[in-house]
Amino acid sequence: MTDADIATDTSAGTSADASADIDIDIEALRQRALTTLTTARDRTTLLTSCVDEPELTAQVSPLMSPLVWDLAHIGNQEELWLLRAVGGRDAMRPDIDGLYDAFEHPRPSAPRCRCCRPRRRGSTRPRCAAG
Repeated sequence: MTDADIATDTSAGTSADASADIDIDIEALRQRALTTLTTARDRTTLLTSCVDEPELTAQVSPLMSPLVWDLAHIGNQEELWLLRAVGGRDAMRPDIDGLYDAFEHPRPSAPRCRCCRPRRRGSTRPRCAAG
Protein backbone atom coordinates (compact mmCIF):
# COMPACT_ATOMS: atom_id res chain seq x y z
CA MET A 1 0.00 0.00 0.00
CA THR A 2 1.41 3.41 -0.97
CA ASP A 3 1.22 6.63 1.07
CA ALA A 4 -1.55 7.84 -1.25
CA ASP A 5 -3.51 4.63 -0.66
CA ILE A 6 -3.18 5.02 3.10
CA ALA A 7 -4.29 8.65 2.95
CA THR A 8 -7.41 7.82 0.92
CA ASP A 9 -8.29 4.44 2.45
CA THR A 10 -11.67 4.73 4.18
CA SER A 11 -11.95 1.08 5.15
CA ALA A 12 -9.29 1.26 7.88
CA GLY A 13 -11.75 2.80 10.32
CA THR A 14 -14.25 -0.03 9.91
CA SER A 15 -11.94 -2.77 11.17
CA ALA A 16 -11.59 -3.59 14.86
CA ASP A 17 -7.82 -3.60 14.35
CA ALA A 18 -7.13 -1.17 11.49
CA SER A 19 -3.37 -1.65 11.76
CA ALA A 20 -3.78 -5.30 10.76
CA ASP A 21 -5.20 -4.18 7.41
CA ILE A 22 -2.10 -2.16 6.50
CA ASP A 23 1.28 -3.70 5.77
CA ILE A 24 3.81 -1.20 7.19
CA ASP A 25 7.57 -1.52 6.90
CA ILE A 26 8.56 0.05 10.23
CA GLU A 27 12.26 0.28 9.38
CA ALA A 28 11.48 2.03 6.07
CA LEU A 29 9.20 4.44 7.95
CA ARG A 30 11.95 5.19 10.49
CA GLN A 31 14.46 5.77 7.70
CA ARG A 32 12.06 8.08 5.90
CA ALA A 33 11.46 10.10 9.08
CA LEU A 34 15.21 10.31 9.74
CA THR A 35 15.94 11.43 6.19
CA THR A 36 13.17 14.03 6.26
CA LEU A 37 14.23 15.47 9.63
CA THR A 38 17.91 15.51 8.63
CA THR A 39 17.07 17.34 5.40
CA ALA A 40 14.98 19.90 7.31
CA ARG A 41 17.75 20.45 9.88
CA ASP A 42 20.35 20.87 7.14
CA ARG A 43 18.16 23.47 5.40
CA THR A 44 17.56 25.29 8.67
CA THR A 45 21.29 25.36 9.41
CA LEU A 46 21.98 26.69 5.91
CA LEU A 47 19.35 29.42 6.28
CA THR A 48 20.43 30.51 9.76
CA SER A 49 24.22 30.15 9.54
CA CYS A 50 24.61 33.72 8.31
CA VAL A 51 22.31 35.25 10.94
CA ASP A 52 24.08 37.14 13.73
CA GLU A 53 23.10 36.89 17.41
CA PRO A 54 21.19 40.20 17.55
CA GLU A 55 19.03 39.04 14.65
CA LEU A 56 18.52 35.58 16.20
CA THR A 57 17.29 37.06 19.46
CA ALA A 58 15.29 40.00 18.09
CA GLN A 59 11.54 40.02 18.06
CA VAL A 60 10.88 41.75 14.75
CA SER A 61 7.12 41.78 15.20
CA PRO A 62 4.70 41.33 18.11
CA LEU A 63 3.22 38.48 16.07
CA MET A 64 6.49 36.54 15.93
CA SER A 65 8.83 35.03 18.52
CA PRO A 66 12.58 35.51 18.20
CA LEU A 67 14.05 33.07 15.69
CA VAL A 68 16.21 31.34 18.30
CA TRP A 69 13.13 30.64 20.45
CA ASP A 70 11.29 29.12 17.49
CA LEU A 71 14.27 26.92 16.58
CA ALA A 72 14.57 25.66 20.15
CA HIS A 73 10.79 25.15 20.32
CA ILE A 74 11.00 22.93 17.22
CA GLY A 75 13.77 20.87 18.80
CA ASN A 76 11.82 20.50 22.03
CA GLN A 77 8.69 19.42 20.15
CA GLU A 78 10.72 16.85 18.18
CA GLU A 79 11.88 15.41 21.49
CA LEU A 80 8.39 15.42 23.01
CA TRP A 81 6.65 13.78 20.07
CA LEU A 82 9.31 11.61 18.45
CA LEU A 83 11.60 10.53 21.25
CA ARG A 84 9.20 10.46 24.17
CA ALA A 85 5.74 9.79 22.73
CA VAL A 86 6.71 7.55 19.82
CA GLY A 87 10.09 6.23 20.95
CA GLY A 88 9.16 5.76 24.60
CA ARG A 89 12.38 7.40 25.78
CA ASP A 90 12.85 9.45 28.92
CA ALA A 91 13.09 13.21 28.66
CA MET A 92 16.58 14.49 27.91
CA ARG A 93 15.94 17.88 29.53
CA PRO A 94 12.55 17.91 31.27
CA ASP A 95 13.56 21.14 32.98
CA ILE A 96 13.23 23.08 29.71
CA ASP A 97 9.78 21.86 28.66
CA GLY A 98 8.15 24.91 30.20
CA LEU A 99 10.54 27.28 28.43
CA TYR A 100 9.30 26.17 25.03
CA ASP A 101 5.63 25.98 25.94
CA ALA A 102 4.00 28.71 23.85
CA PHE A 103 1.18 28.98 26.40
CA GLU A 104 3.63 29.73 29.23
CA HIS A 105 5.69 32.12 27.11
CA PRO A 106 3.40 34.03 24.76
CA ARG A 107 5.14 36.01 22.02
CA PRO A 108 5.43 39.31 23.93
CA SER A 109 7.38 37.61 26.76
CA ALA A 110 9.52 35.26 24.64
CA PRO A 111 12.36 37.78 24.07
CA ARG A 112 12.88 38.06 27.85
CA CYS A 113 13.02 34.30 28.27
CA ARG A 114 16.53 33.08 29.16
CA CYS A 115 16.34 30.61 26.30
CA CYS A 116 16.72 33.40 23.77
CA ARG A 117 20.49 33.64 24.08
CA PRO A 118 22.51 31.49 21.66
CA ARG A 119 25.15 29.24 23.20
CA ARG A 120 28.03 30.78 21.27
CA ARG A 121 28.48 33.30 18.50
CA GLY A 122 27.17 31.94 15.24
CA SER A 123 25.36 29.00 16.87
CA THR A 124 21.66 28.47 16.42
CA ARG A 125 21.55 26.16 19.45
CA PRO A 126 20.17 28.06 22.43
CA ARG A 127 21.93 27.77 25.78
CA CYS A 128 19.23 25.71 27.43
CA ALA A 129 18.86 23.31 24.50
CA ALA A 130 22.55 22.47 24.31
CA GLY A 131 22.29 19.55 26.72
